[in-house]
Amino acid sequence: MGGITQKIGASEVECKGKKIVFIDTPGHEAFTNMRAHGAQVTDIAVLVVAGDDGVMPQTIEAINHARAAKVPIMVAINKIDKAETKLKRVREQLSKYDLVPEKWGGETIFVEVSALKGQGLDEFLEMILLEAEMLELKAEPEGDFQGVGSTYGRVRTLINWKGETVKKAGPSMPVRVLGLSDVSMPGDTFRKVKNEKEARQIAESIKEKEREKGLIKRDIFTLESLSQPEEEQKTMNIIVKVDTQGSLRAISDTIKNLEGEEVKIDILHAGVGEVQRSDILLASASQAIIINFNTVASSANRDLAKEEGVNIRNYQIIYGMIDDIKKMREGLIEPRYEEKEVGEAQVREVFSIPKAGKIAGSYVSEGKMTRGSKVKVLRGEEVIGEGVIGSLKRFSRNASEVLTGLECGINIDGFSNIEKGDLIKAYESRRVE
Repeated sequence: MGGITQKIGASEVECKGKKIVFIDTPGHEAFTNMRAHGAQVTDIAVLVVAGDDGVMPQTIEAINHARAAKVPIMVAINKIDKAETKLKRVREQLSKYDLVPEKWGGETIFVEVSALKGQGLDEFLEMILLEAEMLELKAEPEGDFQGVGSTYGRVRTLINWKGETVKKAGPSMPVRVLGLSDVSMPGDTFRKVKNEKEARQIAESIKEKEREKGLIKRDIFTLESLSQPEEEQKTMNIIVKVDTQGSLRAISDTIKNLEGEEVKIDILHAGVGEVQRSDILLASASQAIIINFNTVASSANRDLAKEEGVNIRNYQIIYGMIDDIKKMREGLIEPRYEEKEVGEAQVREVFSIPKAGKIAGSYVSEGKMTRGSKVKVLRGEEVIGEGVIGSLKRFSRNASEVLTGLECGINIDGFSNIEKGDLIKAYESRRVE
């Protein structure tokens, strides 16, 4: 351990008979790129903070990236061998970002290490295994592949992180693969196929689509897409960029105050200055919208946002921003409905008519019966069935509705076990605002 990382690397460490794979990245931007391209390879993020420097801007961005990827975070405070290290200060700084140590009543694992001296590393590895056990991390060890992205080929050689040739690679094992027709892109998915011919066909098909489009674009996350959320989506991810430090707090607080019981607004990152490449890649990885207040994005970054499918919303007036965020929030809330009773009818006789089924000769005692209304059928106090009024008749004539004090014939779609003496209650569902 130690030194400066200048390229993405991976290594394995064995602890208590189990292997831990470490993926080391050269910085927050590379980490974001991996996330933006869909390389969901990390199970646990270890946030390494130098005990003498404390929390730096890169630390905050790393926290945001890990949270965008929905990866649990552990904290390793490094350089505990140095006299300048202030452990309490680091814990206090990280607590402001909801990384509260377990010893302070929080849920974040903190370990203290010295990479230079090797101090605390055994405990560090054991805590990773404990976290993995709590997360119940498992993988299927069987399977192989012959295609990845727009490249293909047969696996000729597998080389592990030590540079040794191996015959097979299991889940989470870092390897270099020789045998592909071209260099694949970060985030490409390996596919298992029947033979090399099929792999070639798939790869060529992907290449053709790339040529046609210039780039495979992501779906842009917009107000319209927010109005059609998945059932479990209850979080709205936002990145905030503003022109001044004074505006930063005001805009961020305003956005957070728009949060409701059913929708959590998660500000993944907030900063002063124009939209940067790292902001766009973070937004792409987390399906976030960028709120850009009184700043501009460069043409290069606007092009990147378009390519990555990121929606940058520009504002100069705070009220327009508030209105838009309210629309986004409402789009995430599943509508609630309440039932309102609109009529009752007492069943006085039941007739069976060929092709029409059972007709309930009824007397409307309250409200009205309307064709198409939803109804519940009660026998005594018990609801025995539900349905919709399929047909409604006054004598031999069809009727659209029948009011209180009149008799009618009711045929209920979806329920036929109706008897004399039953009570039909009609109701309508109204959206609760």
